[in-house]
Amino acid sequence: MKIGVLGASGFVGSALVEHLEKAGHDVTGLSRPDFDLTRPATFARIPAGIETLILAAGHVGGAPKDRVLWRTNVEAVYALTEFLNKRGPPRLVMYLSSGAVYGTAKAVVTSHSPARPDSLYGLSKLLAEQILSSMLNTEVMILRLFFPFGPGQKPTRLIPRLIGRIRSGEPVDVTHDGGLKINPLFIEVLVRQTAALLRRPGTAVHNLGGPAVRSIRQLAESIGGLLGKKPRFVVKEGAGGWLAGHADLPSGEETDFDRQLALTVEAAHEP
Repeated sequence: MKIGVLGASGFVGSALVEHLEKAGHDVTGLSRPDFDLTRPATFARIPAGIETLILAAGHVGGAPKDRVLWRTNVEAVYALTEFLNKRGPPRLVMYLSSGAVYGTAKAVVTSHSPARPDSLYGLSKLLAEQILSSMLNTEVMILRLFFPFGPGQKPTRLIPRLIGRIRSGEPVDVTHDGGLKINPLFIEVLVRQTAALLRRPGTAVHNLGGPAVRSIRQLAESIGGLLGKKPRFVVKEGAGGWLAGHADLPSGEETDFDRQLALTVEAAHEP
């Protein structure tokens, strides 16, 4: 299959390119400076003959200014949709969205749960989903990812940030119930699941999350055990809530979370 991956230098995008190439697909990976989601002039670099386009580009972390976030995750996706419709879109566009579209919930959500984002990031991803699904003249598959993690991830992301804080002795903020409950998805499982979905195209929304739900306190304690350092906590008022999604595809690795976390901690070297 001829596949284009936009955002191919990112954590998820680069892992996808490597996995898909090993599986024998003809993959074109595009990233800055050759491709920039906020620069429509670079859209022409997307190969015209591809069958599937995976959109992994966009702001996925950190704290960009609101205007930058909006321009990248909403306006640029609109411009890309217009470009693809004008040139002729591929058979399938797969958009890597986020579980943040659900907002903080009171329990595990499913792909049929209502989207109620409570952050500008979550709203921007939901609007991008709606632009693609309602305006693009081809099949669109939405993958809502729940906290991808693994070796090589940027230190600003949640689990690497926890590793850094615990290693340096900085306190971790939690609520009385342990903080936010999440189900992180290991990068190797994520790319395998994404590749499997390419074999069953169709307009759909899928939640991709790990089998293990952990609170921030539980994650910190597990990381501390692997580092041989007892985490320090600052307990704040309120309840942590849930940002965990029932996974639409079984990972087949229900007992492997501790191993996956250990691999991630081991790869997170001292700065």
